[in-house]
Amino acid sequence: MSQKKIDGYLFRIYKVDHPPYHVHVFVGNKELGQFNIENQTPMGSLILNSKLRKALRKGGYLK
Repeated sequence: MSQKKIDGYLFRIYKVDHPPYHVHVFVGNKELGQFNIENQTPMGSLILNSKLRKALRKGGYLK
C-alpha cells in the first residue's frame, strides 16, 4: 500500500486491488470514495470540489 497526505486528504493505493487503477480518498478515518486515475473520473460517492481537485493534482493523480 502506498499513501500520501495532501491538504488534509489521505490518498491510498492498494497493491492488490480491483481495476480500474484508482486511489482511495480519506478525510480522517472516513473514506470519501475513489478516484479513477485511468479515466480521470470520480468513482462511487466521491464528489470533487476545488480543494480536492487541487490535492489530486498535487499528488499527481489528476492531470
